Amino acid sequence: MDFIINLFSIISKNYIPLFISILASLIVLSMQIVVKTTANTLTYLITSRYRLRKLYTFRNNSNMYIVSGSIEQNDQNDIALLAGPDATAAATIMQSLRNLYDNSIIKHYYATKQYLAIFNEYIVSVGGPLHNPCTKAMLENITKEIYFDENDSLMFFGKAYSKSTLDHIDYGLIVRHTNPYSTIKKVIILAGCGSHGVLAASMLFESSQSFKELNKSFKKKRGFLNNLLNNDFFGVVKCNMTGNEVSNIIIVDLKAVKRR
Repeated sequence: MDFIINLFSIISKNYIPLFISILASLIVLSMQIVVKTTANTLTYLITSRYRLRKLYTFRNNSNMYIVSGSIEQNDQNDIALLAGPDATAAATIMQSLRNLYDNSIIKHYYATKQYLAIFNEYIVSVGGPLHNPCTKAMLENITKEIYFDENDSLMFFGKAYSKSTLDHIDYGLIVRHTNPYSTIKKVIILAGCGSHGVLAASMLFESSQSFKELNKSFKKKRGFLNNLLNNDFFGVVKCNMTGNEVSNIIIVDLKAVKRR
């Protein structure tokens, strides 16, 4: 009992210094949390924006177009339908570009008759050549070493990559190259053996870095010099299919575009 009485006596005599000390500790702790959170947020925003701008290499204050292919076409040529993963891929690229290039005009086109008018702009072509004639035209004018055969297998510099429903595996193609219709612009092609491959390819360009291993494998496969010079590239990604989502995305093949 004496201990409790003495404790209350000490507290009553020193409650102001004690209160100030506790308040100061709380302020310091809250500032540390705020500063750390703010620093982490700023670091993420800066590094993410830098990484993505280096990947896209588009110029701000420009016209940019995402061109999607149609999964099936009816008699009405201006109607286009997308599979779930293809639609997610297009939406991912749209959001990423809007976050990066706030002073640019960014539009989403379907590969119907309208896309022909924007061939000489900055383009992200989403979907394989079977359903996206923009991808077909761009790829044919960029290289003969990459194409999709009659079974939708990806032929990549003599190697074949095929979708497997048994193993739940799909492959995607990533191309970043000078636009063959405008040498001062860039084109990015995101295609796949299936629609999951398209979505997996788009994940390299998304802003949240949900697949950090994808970025690591990209840098590793690309090599120090090509990363430093930011050379254009052709790449193949592998993914697991889970419903309309993808997982375990890695770069399985990557080639730098030779400078002319």
